[in-house]
Amino acid sequence: MSSQNLDLEHQHVRYDRLKRVLEKAVDQTVKRLMDSEQVASCFPQISQVEGGEAILELARKQVASYFRSTSLSQFEHICQERNVELRLNALDDIVIDARKRKEQNSGMQLHIDRLSADELMDAAVVQPKLDAIAKLQLIYDQLCIDNVELYEDLLQQATECDELKSSVVALVDALQSGIDEVKRLDFEANFAKLTEEVFGDTS
Repeated sequence: MSSQNLDLEHQHVRYDRLKRVLEKAVDQTVKRLMDSEQVASCFPQISQVEGGEAILELARKQVASYFRSTSLSQFEHICQERNVELRLNALDDIVIDARKRKEQNSGMQLHIDRLSADELMDAAVVQPKLDAIAKLQLIYDQLCIDNVELYEDLLQQATECDELKSSVVALVDALQSGIDEVKRLDFEANFAKLTEEVFGDTS
């Protein structure tokens, strides 16, 4: 890889920043939804039995890992689908070129009163610069729209995480109810057997 390509990679910073922001948002969402104490409070009966806390912690880590990997995969798919990386890299290139032109022209001073008519006509090159500014504005507007859409996708992912958490809670509640029912049936069967052994058949 040439040094020029390496320089371009180092200058393309906006997409990397966006990825870090997305990862941080996902991590914060997972941390908020899957806090250890919060999970334990949702399943007090399980957390209070021997080994229950360890089981809940293992389940929490597995679900949190699933949430994180799935969310990041979805965001990666969205970015690829909308060419977010290419757009942000193009914006980086435009900004870099603009900075270079500004640095190159920083020492130049324009004295209009010393310009000839032909030189004043040549000053019409300003129009392409205005066109470039207009294009930059279009790119900026599109990036704003994309950022809003990405934010809405983030909110949707957070909502789906909440819904999935509720589903997990409901499943665990159903499992706990089933366990309680089995215990109750075992107790009734054992009680009936004990009664029969002590008092004989009373039927």
